[in-house]
Amino acid sequence: MDEIDKWVGDSPNKVKSMIEEYNTFCDHGHDKAFAKDQRYLQALRTPPYYAIKCHLSFLTTLGGIKINHRMEVLDTQDKPIPGLYAGGDVAGDWTADTYCMYLAGNAFSFAVNSGRIAAESAIKFISKR
Repeated sequence: MDEIDKWVGDSPNKVKSMIEEYNTFCDHGHDKAFAKDQRYLQALRTPPYYAIKCHLSFLTTLGGIKINHRMEVLDTQDKPIPGLYAGGDVAGDWTADTYCMYLAGNAFSFAVNSGRIAAESAIKFISKR
């Protein structure tokens, strides 16, 4: 774990202490740091452990293709175009006028979940045919 600390540029034993803290949360059935649902608490007891480095950047568009709650692309009369779905950065109307450009990762959850919703909607569409 010391190699990970060094590679990500953190203090020695940081990864080890974070894993120990998380495992304590798992042992007690309550995540004090992030209130993670108890059913998803799974202790990390067996290496190897891996890490990634993330860097702040903002690469997205705001606006784009008009969609509904099923990620169906809407025509100019706001009617779904059968079999056409959009999600992530290309989808419009999912942000408010107060979208914060300074919150790293703000669009990631929408990208992941809109893709999931679009896939589920597409499967339902295909299943009916």
